[in-house]
Amino acid sequence: MPTYREFREVLRKAGFVLIRSRKHEVWWKQDPDGTEHYVLVSHQHGKDIPPSIFAKMLRQVGLSRDDLRSCAETRSNLERLWQHLQGK
Repeated sequence: MPTYREFREVLRKAGFVLIRSRKHEVWWKQDPDGTEHYVLVSHQHGKDIPPSIFAKMLRQVGLSRDDLRSCAETRSNLERLWQHLQGK
């Protein structure tokens, strides 16, 4: 599984902006069609993201179930997530 730090890097590259950092970080992005996405990220920088939390975070990013299945297992899939977000 990817770490929280790696997921933050993907969010930055995808155009998300950190808008709050208290108990959790809140990342925000607005798509060209006006859709807003908010993603909550824990402060546990180097720790792996548990699979269920990772799935929830991907849904918050705005991925479909099919995209979620293709991105949910290994670190190399962070690259697929990055490519998908670039395509939006």
